[in-house]
Amino acid sequence: MRTERFLELQEAGKPIFIENEIEELVYDFTNYPVIRVKSKSGKIVKRKYKNSCNSDVDALLYGKEITEEQFDRFA
Repeated sequence: MRTERFLELQEAGKPIFIENEIEELVYDFTNYPVIRVKSKSGKIVKRKYKNSCNSDVDALLYGKEITEEQFDRFA
């Protein structure tokens, strides 16, 4: 992601997609309905996915979406 675009999204408080930083994205069946997102640096963010996800693909795409606060903990 371009730095300008990242800053633009960050200032607007919009979700940021950090696909290049993600190593693993899996369902956490022990904590349903949670998706576990692991960064390449080894940190893990757990996301409760939306009940309105129409498919597994939608749920996984939702797991790639991360807010500014979560990004600070994730990176």
